[in-house]
Amino acid sequence: MQTLCAFLNGSGGTVLFGIRPDGAVEGQAVSDKTIREIAQAVERFEPPAYVSTGRIRLQGGREAVAVAVESGQDVRPVTYEVHPYERVGSTTRRMPQAKYERLLIERGHA
Repeated sequence: MQTLCAFLNGSGGTVLFGIRPDGAVEGQAVSDKTIREIAQAVERFEPPAYVSTGRIRLQGGREAVAVAVESGQDVRPVTYEVHPYERVGSTTRRMPQAKYERLLIERGHA
């Protein structure tokens, strides 16, 4: 969810659950509870964000879950559990306070 928050504060993106960081397709058991837990976690974005969730069936009965967001450029900065995040290269980190404050000011003047 922190990475999705960073994507909202950037140019959007997709997080794949069930795919390892090295790109290996692992899959996982996905149930309605899994989708509900993702939906509940999404509710912790502030301001609220639109998130698209899809299930991808894999061989062997396992699945991957794709969770995508578009850039929240018109509402950023977006926080997750009170903290703003950003992408730096291929990593997700907490957004520095100065950048967060600058984005808040820009949103207020929009």
